[in-house]
Amino acid sequence: MKHSFDEKLSYLFDEIGGVDERMLTEAMEYRSAKRSAKVLRTLTAIACALLVTVTGVSVILTNWRGWFVVDGTDSGPSDGAFPSWSTHTLDALLQNARGEASYMLLSSTSDVTYFGEAYLLWQYEDDGAVYQSRALTGEELGRLCTLIADGKAVGDTSPAQFTRVWLTLGNGDVLTPYLPTTPGNISATVFDYEAELIPSDELISCISDILKP
Repeated sequence: MKHSFDEKLSYLFDEIGGVDERMLTEAMEYRSAKRSAKVLRTLTAIACALLVTVTGVSVILTNWRGWFVVDGTDSGPSDGAFPSWSTHTLDALLQNARGEASYMLLSSTSDVTYFGEAYLLWQYEDDGAVYQSRALTGEELGRLCTLIADGKAVGDTSPAQFTRVWLTLGNGDVLTPYLPTTPGNISATVFDYEAELIPSDELISCISDILKP
């Protein structure tokens, strides 16, 4: 026997009404539990990612100074390490090392000793005192004298300088890294000059090592 559309619809509603409400409640609770578990897994993943990120940043910040070299802006020695000075030019090195280098302060040029030990001397344009390095070893003195010859010619115009630099040989002779070591550029006392040479990077590095405390 065929049933009409209205009879089929009425039968469907009767069957739906006969479903146990407890079964519907359990189904809804199961669906809610699945959704909560999914949210919990998502939150756990986010928390782990944040933990890894924070840990990585902490490691980078802790080891920053050990991993990267600071160019000439360090305020001074730290934990016994050498200070970081600018070595772009000899003038920059001496300006940067002012107050931090290892030296003896002489009140004026009249206090300079020209016989005995060899020394590196320099003087700032705004200061009448003379800064004297520690006594140079024979190897350091020979290396400095050799490296002076490696300087490049300044060209037509002598560069502006904020320090004057000399090298006393200990035998009464005085040189400067800014002039060729020809007889006319060797003096018996510290002297004024106009730079004819730009000191080489090797010479600047050698002087930097001498001045480090």
